[in-house]
Amino acid sequence: MSTIELLQKAIDYIEENLKTELLISEIAKLVGFSNYHFCHLFSDVVGMPVAAYITKRRILHAIYEISQTGKMVDTALLYGFDTHAGFYKAFKREFGCSPSKFLKLNTAKKPKAVCLLEEAKRMLTNTQIKEILLNWELDRTLKIEPTFVAGGAMQSRDTWNIGNQFIFKTGKNIAELRGHIAISKALTKVGLVTPCPIPTKQGEEFIIEGDRFFVVTNRVPGSFLPVEERYQENRVEIAIQYGEAIGELHQALLAQDDMLEVNDTNMLEVVMNWAMPQTRTVMEQWGCPLPEAFYLEYMENFPKLYNQLP
Repeated sequence: MSTIELLQKAIDYIEENLKTELLISEIAKLVGFSNYHFCHLFSDVVGMPVAAYITKRRILHAIYEISQTGKMVDTALLYGFDTHAGFYKAFKREFGCSPSKFLKLNTAKKPKAVCLLEEAKRMLTNTQIKEILLNWELDRTLKIEPTFVAGGAMQSRDTWNIGNQFIFKTGKNIAELRGHIAISKALTKVGLVTPCPIPTKQGEEFIIEGDRFFVVTNRVPGSFLPVEERYQENRVEIAIQYGEAIGELHQALLAQDDMLEVNDTNMLEVVMNWAMPQTRTVMEQWGCPLPEAFYLEYMENFPKLYNQLP
């Protein structure tokens, strides 16, 4: 099965089990991926994290059933929300208003099944992108080029380069977008270079059409450091630069703790079962194999250090 078909299998499973407990680890196992790889691939292709997707599908189904039955509390509990307050908070974060207000202003529709192949067919054309970009004061001659995900193996369905200065992005998770914008602004204030939204002609940070948002951000200058260049004679200097950059980012994010969603991925499992084997493969691929003693020492000591992390 192709990657799209495997992810469709995961989506179908989620849709059939919205009223039961859904564990990402079980879904990943169902389609034959590690947790880490599944989460990253799902986010790349679908456009939002697995947990956010599950929550959104539950909200959409719940609000439709509430519109039919009027039983808000019972329906919220049925779809896995622990309390009415939890459902209210999740709904308002997604739609910007309470469930009751939403139903007064809108007719809730029965959610349609998600088909990734059909979604791919609806990927924006350059002509459509140009029309949407008219909402911004941008040079109309700027070239529109695709971006790539999954290590360059797959063209992104929701992100494009606009010239050398801008990024154009679309998606459905508006709540997540607002969070990203808030964090980017906060990081910019402390001197970090981050992608921030370019205001539209009306001064808005992004526009919404239907159930999708469209946003233009500045493109962060620079380029990725090729793998083979990370392990040359100046590798210690580069490692120090990496560490200093991570430390600076960590300090900046500490001040924005209330904006961040906790990623409950087991990092020990990721490092031991994915990162280390991947490191071995990449290092051998680039002709820079590390001695076996490095892997043995790392895998012996990292679990000890992991238990001391806050």
